[in-house]
Amino acid sequence: MKIRTQKDFERALTLAVSSLHPLIAIHSFEENRVIDSIERVAIQEKCDIIFWSCTRGIHMKRIGSLLSRSDKAPDSLVKAGQNADVMTAIEAFERKLEREREKKSSERRKTFLVLLDASPFLVERHNNPVHRRRLRDFALQSRLSTKNGAILMVSADGELSAELEKEILRLEFPLPTKEEIKGWVDDILERLKATSAIKVDEDVEFLKEAVVNAASGLTMYEIRNALSDALIEDKQLSKEDVREIYRLKQDVVKKSGILEYIDTSEWSMNDVGGLDNLKEWLRKRALASSEKGLAFGITPPKGVLLTGVPGCGKSLAAKCTATSWGVPLIKLDMGRVYASLVGASEQHIRDAISICEAVAPCVLWIDEIEKGLPRNRGHVGDSGVSLRVLATFLTWLQEKTAPVFVIATANETMLLPPEILRKGRFDEIFFIDLPNAEERQEIFRIHIGRVGHVPEDFDLDALTEMTGTGEAAGEGGFSGAEIEAVVREALISAFSEATDAKQFPSLEQRHLEAAVLETKPLSVTRAEEVTDLRRWSDGRAVPATGSLVEPPLPFPFEEKLKDILKSGAP
Repeated sequence: MKIRTQKDFERALTLAVSSLHPLIAIHSFEENRVIDSIERVAIQEKCDIIFWSCTRGIHMKRIGSLLSRSDKAPDSLVKAGQNADVMTAIEAFERKLEREREKKSSERRKTFLVLLDASPFLVERHNNPVHRRRLRDFALQSRLSTKNGAILMVSADGELSAELEKEILRLEFPLPTKEEIKGWVDDILERLKATSAIKVDEDVEFLKEAVVNAASGLTMYEIRNALSDALIEDKQLSKEDVREIYRLKQDVVKKSGILEYIDTSEWSMNDVGGLDNLKEWLRKRALASSEKGLAFGITPPKGVLLTGVPGCGKSLAAKCTATSWGVPLIKLDMGRVYASLVGASEQHIRDAISICEAVAPCVLWIDEIEKGLPRNRGHVGDSGVSLRVLATFLTWLQEKTAPVFVIATANETMLLPPEILRKGRFDEIFFIDLPNAEERQEIFRIHIGRVGHVPEDFDLDALTEMTGTGEAAGEGGFSGAEIEAVVREALISAFSEATDAKQFPSLEQRHLEAAVLETKPLSVTRAEEVTDLRRWSDGRAVPATGSLVEPPLPFPFEEKLKDILKSGAP
């Protein structure tokens, strides 16, 4: 069952309890909302709840009675001085199950034992095997003779030991959906209308939609804090407060440790030289992702894999795509996904996916994806962790419905596992080659303009020719990154020269040409690898732009074959 909303979670928990799962791990940063859901399920299933935490010990709630979460545990549940021990909580829980078992069938009640932040007691690094063994004993006894209860472990880290991994059912508690946030914002705005202490902008509907979009991906606690800060600061709710929520969202994404919120405000698609095929493909997908496109029956695009020669604009294309689409860009560092604890790596990738779906619509950029996945036909020496991470990612990529557009970049495409290259994972695979003459001239124009100089003041034709040595032979020339480096080096030379002569600095043609002559491009230093990349892409990927070299003229027999086919002759 796909858990997207709080109600989905409650249905999944009800199903798990009805299916007699003895151990259930619930991962969430929103403990209050999780407990509310557990209590609603308990009411439906007519269950008692025993809560335990290392600070408060055992406290019990009997659904439908006067007991509340703040009540101390009855003397029959725990002995004096042992209330804070997790072992005592499990033993007290089992004693209650035995007492319920002795009652008549009509009087028996199910019981939940809810362990809050118990994972530090259950992982190997704390060297406490007794607790883990106790939970396994309970799971074993439940399989041998039905237990009328379940142990629910609620925590924010989701860490589990190796021996418990196969015994426990994991449930992910979702972040608030836009509909849930909208309901809460509606309630807040209704309350604000009744008071004159807080001023609300006149365009309430626009403001409401902006707040909901900005708050998507945050916990309800973070949303409440953000709005409270905004209201207390200036006694009004305005568009500026929406920007504050976006800034808070950036901090939340950064705190995940796996994802990074990339600022793309200084980039636009006009900063990408060439790549016309890729630009047009992205333009059409942006239109298809609109509300009209979705209403027309178009499914949201999954993503694109960008391969090719290093330094030719793959990363820049990801940044500019997010800017042109008007959505946030989130970068996933595959190296940070992997952790030493069993199950933690898989949990990290699930957390990253959950945050991206909550922040959606967005662009998820995975840079150099081949470095974080098991290599094609390579030895896997990590006990299968990388394979499980790959399986989790590919399943999500195949089945996702949230508007998260994935842009994965890869320099060494031959190392990618074949599963990620097949149709259905990405919408298309593009190969970005070294820029041709027209593209190099456009790249020079872009970078010279970005540093505050007028491109028309320079001989761009000469620079284009100098940076395309060997192009006619198919060897290519300078990459976009190397052209950018040439402009930077020329600026440094011009400024240093003028400083030594105590003159006003001026960038001249000779500075650029000298920088070109001092640069050894990748197409020369790693010519064999560039050739291998081009061979791999032939027939496997769509060119992001026109071919570097004009295609050869067809042989005479090919022309003859065309004439035969046109005539319809056998």
